[in-house]
Amino acid sequence: MHIRVANSCHCSCRPHVTRMLSSMNVSRHSRSCTPQQAALVAAVNTANALSDIIDQFQGVLLDQFGVLHDGKQPYPHAIAAVQRLHEAGKQIIVLSNSSRRSGGTIKKLAKLGFKAEWFAGAITSGELAHQYLSSRPTTWWQELGQRCVHFTWSSRGAISLADLNLRVSCFSMLQ
Repeated sequence: MHIRVANSCHCSCRPHVTRMLSSMNVSRHSRSCTPQQAALVAAVNTANALSDIIDQFQGVLLDQFGVLHDGKQPYPHAIAAVQRLHEAGKQIIVLSNSSRRSGGTIKKLAKLGFKAEWFAGAITSGELAHQYLSSRPTTWWQELGQRCVHFTWSSRGAISLADLNLRVSCFSMLQ
């Protein structure tokens, strides 16, 4: 079985799809793949424009870095696309592997030109870690104790752990 990814796609998702296929040992050009890989690729709908699919869903999960911006600048058309989703009444949730809390994610996007009210919320690894350290939902979390080490980039500074009743040792890494 062979898969061919259309070369006519010029949207920002193309590099991500290409990387996903590469990680599965499937390229843009024909290369053999397993039936499971073929099913995964077949399950991904390809659209030439947002208008082709906008009526098919109520919400969207958007990764922040690499989809909406490069860390310093929004990608071309990203702001307009998010605005269009918002105006169409879609719930937009931002996903990020940032160690920061979710509120910081929305603030960063606002500084880049996105409007905070366009987003229903954000889910970050930092937010989830904070929630688990705060609620200690299982025995494993309860037995962690109160001492922790936080590694961070020196230019970013430490994340806020003040309200978690932890004894924190912070180590700044050089960038």
